[in-house]
Amino acid sequence: MPDEPSRPGSAGSAPRWTLQPSQPLAGEVVRVLKEQLAFLASWASTDRADLGEATHRVRQTLKRVRALGWLIRAEVTADAFDLWNRRLRDEGRRLGAARDADVALETLDLLCGEERLRGGAIDRLRDRLVGASRDARREIVESGALRRALRCAREIEAPLADSVPGHVGVEDLRKGAARAYQRARRQLARIEEARTDERLHELRKRAKIVRSHVELLARAGAWRRAALSRLEEINDLLGADHDRVVLAVAIRRELEGATQLDGDLLALLGAIDVRRRALQSEALRHALHAFDHKSSDFAEQLLV
Repeated sequence: MPDEPSRPGSAGSAPRWTLQPSQPLAGEVVRVLKEQLAFLASWASTDRADLGEATHRVRQTLKRVRALGWLIRAEVTADAFDLWNRRLRDEGRRLGAARDADVALETLDLLCGEERLRGGAIDRLRDRLVGASRDARREIVESGALRRALRCAREIEAPLADSVPGHVGVEDLRKGAARAYQRARRQLARIEEARTDERLHELRKRAKIVRSHVELLARAGAWRRAALSRLEEINDLLGADHDRVVLAVAIRRELEGATQLDGDLLALLGAIDVRRRALQSEALRHALHAFDHKSSDFAEQLLV
């Protein structure tokens, strides 16, 4: 994955999410871990960056470090994996409300433009979403959520680095990637049994982990490009679906407090439902292709 360019006022360019094939793998895992945590700290500590971008960068990096932990889950103790996974997950969740508030507002503007919806009820909903976005950002600042993430990065760097066994090799990382891939396959099977918002969102999270593993472990070539393309499509489509779920919740909350149902808000809910069906259909089409392999066959494509 190419480095992202730094900009004036930014915390710097992202470290390369890749392993050097000529180096011992255990050392490479530790190097990548430390680089990611340093990048996280740079965004969590800067007071020059846009708060929205800083929050996005920190959450994105937390997910990558968690994906690294899933690769070596079988090689570390339960306590060590708890640090890799649960604590990092909790730090990310503290920052999630701001993201949901922002995407609800962005999705409202997008759909109202497409559907040519306007009116007093739409304006009142937008005002509430603007306020919710402002409040969520203020909460990040007042609660010190970014500072907490910074402390977390500093506190767990040494324990996580020390937890990586020196014997970690190619087969260990392949097995870890195969387990993550199998988890995504099982989640897809659950959706085929009963499609729910929670199961779709979980599939997106598990596909993200698989995507991180492909980025990190697959060598450049046609297979890598095709795998990343499908996984990106799944992420984008299910992400758009989730954004509409968040907006629909806000609309229903608005309708519950109204003395009479507003036609524009009802039309907006209808448009959301139509678009969600299309997004899910396309996302699951890609998922059926992306996860249509044995986990062992998938893993054999990595580190070759």
